[in-house]
Amino acid sequence: MKRVLLTGGSLGRELVSRLPAAGYSVRLMSRRSAGPGQKSDIEWAQADLENGVGLAEAVDAHKS
Repeated sequence: MKRVLLTGGSLGRELVSRLPAAGYSVRLMSRRSAGPGQKSDIEWAQADLENGVGLAEAVDAHKS
């Protein structure tokens, strides 16, 4: 299965719903933690592109 790291999930809502249906495993990266009702087929990674905190963990292909 192809894996995708999507940054800015609040702006990419359309992609978040379409990618799993197209056969992609999705990891969503956001500065905020996962909220209640997060879709179970979406992996969540908390990181900040501005200061780099959490970025290495977010892009780690072996992390699940």
